[in-house]
Amino acid sequence: MSTTPIIFNTEIARTIIGGSEKNPYASKPISVLLLSRSGSHFKPQILDALMKSGFQSIVSVEKFSKNYALDELSRRFPCVRFIIPQEEINIGQMINIGMKETEGETVFVVWDDIKIRENILSDFVLSKLSLFEKPLDDFTTSDNTECKIEIPRKPLCLLPSLYSASSQVLPVKASPSIDDAYFTVTLSKLLYEHSISLYPYDFMGIYNKKHFFEMGGFDSELSSPYWQNVEFGLRSWLWGYALFMSPAFRLSYEGERATEDMSIDDSYYRFYLKNIIPRCDKGKISYPKKAFLPYAIHSGHFFKAIPAFREAKKWVESHSDKYKLDFNAILAFWKSY
Repeated sequence: MSTTPIIFNTEIARTIIGGSEKNPYASKPISVLLLSRSGSHFKPQILDALMKSGFQSIVSVEKFSKNYALDELSRRFPCVRFIIPQEEINIGQMINIGMKETEGETVFVVWDDIKIRENILSDFVLSKLSLFEKPLDDFTTSDNTECKIEIPRKPLCLLPSLYSASSQVLPVKASPSIDDAYFTVTLSKLLYEHSISLYPYDFMGIYNKKHFFEMGGFDSELSSPYWQNVEFGLRSWLWGYALFMSPAFRLSYEGERATEDMSIDDSYYRFYLKNIIPRCDKGKISYPKKAFLPYAIHSGHFFKAIPAFREAKKWVESHSDKYKLDFNAILAFWKSY
């Protein structure tokens, strides 16, 4: 594991075309990062709608290196910057490299299989960006539920409510728990303004770019999209950031919604080592040796577990100043919410 909090892999081979002009419709203090998943034939309509929505800059991270339509698209939309990876990359890497190419302080991350229309972000949603301006001591939802926080938190993401193509509300509000010694996530439907969530479902939301960089972005070494996303979310809560939600921020899928593969694999164990084992006592973070045996037994690879545990211990200790509390405190906090 890298000993630096910046997890971005800058060695990814990629080609960047376009983006030579400013968006002539730019009117909002926010950029958009469009992630390619579907290879949509409606890309021209999507880009046109994003332009006319007034985004400060538009960056499209492509999934396929051989997309012969990109040259034509870059000529038709000279304000759009296209990032074309020349090697296979995961979703976290797509966002990490895309964030570096966007302008401004806030970035709307969205997939190309979402229904994109002009004014996709309402004035009410844009007014929520003021929440990024100062640390929060608590959240109060519209049902007057107060969510007290042990430390002032830096808002990292505003997350949307998501709908199926048939307008059915989807459970995207994530809460952590422990089940039979394994970390699990419970998903429920978003009901109230300023509800909190453990991670950004399907990676989508409006990100504070400064705080994203402070966080080090997504861990590119996690091959599972699900655990990569959950790791980013839990690490943000451990490090003093917060992810909050707004029912008014509505996005709908064009077709089948994305599914999450929650299988326990090597990515889960890397996530577990970095985020579940560290302990915080009176503001000091530690990495207890007694956690090794349960980890080794659960992972099922004793000899492989030894170097992994040592490496994780080194990584956590090198970032000890960033951990504000441990997972047990997060779990207790969520249970009281």
